[in-house]
Amino acid sequence: MKEEKNNQAQNKKECPHCVVEPKTVEQLKQHSEKEKPKKKSRHQKALIFFGIIILSGLGWFGYSLVEQKENNKGFLSSLEKVTEATLSSSLDKPRVGFAAPAFTLEDVEGNRISLSDFQGKNVLVVFWATWCSYCKKELPDLKNFVQEYKDEIKVLAIDIREKKEVIRSYIKQNQINFTILLDQEGLVSNDYWVAGTPSHFLIDQEGKIVATWPGLALTKDLKNLAEKLSEK
Repeated sequence: MKEEKNNQAQNKKECPHCVVEPKTVEQLKQHSEKEKPKKKSRHQKALIFFGIIILSGLGWFGYSLVEQKENNKGFLSSLEKVTEATLSSSLDKPRVGFAAPAFTLEDVEGNRISLSDFQGKNVLVVFWATWCSYCKKELPDLKNFVQEYKDEIKVLAIDIREKKEVIRSYIKQNQINFTILLDQEGLVSNDYWVAGTPSHFLIDQEGKIVATWPGLALTKDLKNLAEKLSEK
């Protein structure tokens, strides 16, 4: 017995950490049990945190899809309106073989004259202006054309955006022998899609456009226009 006690004492000295007192073991168990709930609580918090992030992401994604869908609807609606307007404008553009756009304008004396007043007659509509150099160059030939074709074609010159006094003075100075109408707001020239002056539109007795001639038209050009009436 004495020898056994000596061996235990010797082992205790050689390995002081190998023998754990009961009190120390109990403390370790209690410490372990206290730590477990804390670890579980942290784990739950992490799950809740990531859950909130995922739900927020899904909500934002869903909102983005709805917003994008609404934006696409607005874009498609705008595109459709622009397309319709473009097609409508293209169809309204004066073309040979189709009815000439109707108009009613005043002359320098304030008389209202309409294209329909000349129904059953051939009409040459010329868009021009007093400041236009080509119009000035064309004027002598146009006056001769009016004189030669006075029984066949009525000439209506439509002045674009000039004052009545300017036109009245120009008529006297140049002894104009055809009717000049005032398109002071440019509405009729817009209806005829006039891009420059002079511009010519030959209209037959049925009110349809027979031929067009953009730009300077001298005697031979004006006569070529007149010949289009016999080619119908």
